[in-house]
Amino acid sequence: MLQERFGGHVYVINYGVGGTQSHQLLNGTEGRKKPWGLQMKGSAADIVLINYALNDHFYNAKPAPGLFQATPETYAQIIRDLVQIARGEGKYVILQEPNPTVYQPGVGNLYRFVTALREVSKELDVPLVAQYDALQEVAGWKGMLSDSVHPGELMYELKAARTFERLVLLVEAVLADE
Repeated sequence: MLQERFGGHVYVINYGVGGTQSHQLLNGTEGRKKPWGLQMKGSAADIVLINYALNDHFYNAKPAPGLFQATPETYAQIIRDLVQIARGEGKYVILQEPNPTVYQPGVGNLYRFVTALREVSKELDVPLVAQYDALQEVAGWKGMLSDSVHPGELMYELKAARTFERLVLLVEAVLADE
């Protein structure tokens, strides 16, 4: 959608690593082998989209050996650190809420992590792609999950459209500065 709107000089690279937590991203143990600060220092990106919460909340509810057990409070601090590091390297940052799961408000209480993310967004004045509540307003949203937690194709399309709506103004501003 961004390339359709702005042409080929705007592109998206997905460096996300499935199954990881924000703590792993910060410390470089998520599979990219570099702490966040080094990743940002070496990145040519103008805009960084941070989309973490599902695994953070899951391992809070169901601890696993060797994995960090974030509380909503420690998760919020990690998100603060990720934002401040990226901004320190001249990046624009956007935060994205997770999609809901069929377990609301049960296992791990994802809403507490969403609330923590919203608070960091306000505190640091970071744009936020609000997905959690909006997706729950879509008729049949639970059927759009591939496995009760992760989006299927249709939900990914809905998330992409919401993300595009939030990104477009920032991309326009970045392009105007070039």
